[in-house]
Amino acid sequence: MALAGSQDEVVTRAQLAEVGFTHDAVGSRTAQGIWQGLGPRVVVLHSGPLTPAQARWTGVLHAEPDAVLALATAAEAGGLRGFEESEVHVAVEHGREVGDLVHPRVTIRVHQTRHVSSDVVRLRRPARQSVARATVELASLAASDNRARALIAAAVQQRLVRPDHLYSFVVARPTLPRRRLIRETVRDVAGGAHSLPELDYARALRTAGIPQPTRQRRVRRPSGAWYLDNDFEVWAVTVEINGIQHNELLAGEADAVRRGALQAGGRIVVDVSSYAVRHRPALAVLRTAEALLAHGYQPSPRTRVILAEYSRVEGYDLTALDLRRPA
Repeated sequence: MALAGSQDEVVTRAQLAEVGFTHDAVGSRTAQGIWQGLGPRVVVLHSGPLTPAQARWTGVLHAEPDAVLALATAAEAGGLRGFEESEVHVAVEHGREVGDLVHPRVTIRVHQTRHVSSDVVRLRRPARQSVARATVELASLAASDNRARALIAAAVQQRLVRPDHLYSFVVARPTLPRRRLIRETVRDVAGGAHSLPELDYARALRTAGIPQPTRQRRVRRPSGAWYLDNDFEVWAVTVEINGIQHNELLAGEADAVRRGALQAGGRIVVDVSSYAVRHRPALAVLRTAEALLAHGYQPSPRTRVILAEYSRVEGYDLTALDLRRPA
């Protein structure tokens, strides 16, 4: 049966009827454990566990005719890693009442949408939402803002979608939940912030009114090219966001060599831990501001007030600027 092969051995009862299998014949094979029935419509032509591809086919065939893979399932099918879910998500046109399928082998969640036919990859089988749409809609429904931001960053970092495609989709959906957060995250990702600590750092700078740096700036050296996490080129200041991997011996030595070369050229290099960025963003801002001020940065009156408050809360003596005086 050629159709079964093209659908990973997952078919509907109607498709089986079209090639001569009567209701009784299908019932006999499922009763004997040769095949297995999943819900009222779907039959899998073996008795074992489902592969991921078979689970996806079960989802769209359960909810056909217009069903497409959606949300986490569509994103995973498009290549996104790190956000897999055991349930299969499919979307159908708004107003079509199709129930979920809960079975020991697979759980199918059916979502209604007014835009089921837009941003769909139909050349792939089964049809699925584009990675851009699936990622943005999944982010809008995420359990937390951090997870939403991580989804956006991962889709770009894994080279599955361009930031401009994500942005276009968000702009076209004015009622999208978390729209402002997602737009902000897409802009940060487009500027090179591809991890949660980098996104948190960008947000902390924005809140304080500190200029945004150039992210992942490429610097050529005789020994090769370096990429600077956050480079404030005008003031010759570089801020490196360091995770736990930078504590490893070889990584630490490589960082020290790079830091020494940058400092020898007159650049201030500030190391900020990802922990500080996540849990003490005011301290990360103060350390950044201190380096910028040392090289001539003049903050706005609003930023001076914020820095003064941060200094008080953190107990950090920002000696590079007399915050008691107005600008």
